[in-house]
Amino acid sequence: MRGIDSILKDLNKTYDRAKRFLELDMEDLNIIRKNKDFLFKKYDKIISNVVKSLLNNKETIEGVDLTEDKITELLKRYYTLTIEEGTDPRLVKKIMKIGLAHIKREIPPSLMILTMGAFIRETLRNLVSSGKSELILPIFKCHFLMLHIMLEAYNKAQLLSLEKATKISESLYKRLISLKAEEVCNKLIKYISTE
Repeated sequence: MRGIDSILKDLNKTYDRAKRFLELDMEDLNIIRKNKDFLFKKYDKIISNVVKSLLNNKETIEGVDLTEDKITELLKRYYTLTIEEGTDPRLVKKIMKIGLAHIKREIPPSLMILTMGAFIRETLRNLVSSGKSELILPIFKCHFLMLHIMLEAYNKAQLLSLEKATKISESLYKRLISLKAEEVCNKLIKYISTE
């Protein structure tokens, strides 16, 4: 089993690559910092509407054992982290913890993605209605960077859990998937094409 240091090193590299890919730079961070007070004024409204989205879609959050207050608290922590810490290199460990918390609570990646979609929807509504369009790209870049690292941490923890439970290494797991992926995908494509 690979060491935790190795995983953190991988996540730091992933973080750096993702920042470059998203073109998240100091200019973006300066725009966010300059507008920090404004963003925190919108904090409660954005989070309240994200929580409302989650709670109004019972089948989406089925099996998630969290109270409304706990969901609100966790989303507030995420929002604060996004705005206050931007792309601080130490942020990777904090984002990693979020991804790991999701896997420990058996919260699926699809719910992480949908929740981020709700965050982006609510952020966009608030920025557009307030005439703060200069914040749209920097905030979206930060949200996508955070989501990417959370999902990578989730994936790494999932693979480590599988390896620990079955002694199947990450490379063997990927190889087993690739052996049947083409066959399975071709069948699915054929099925979809006939309808």
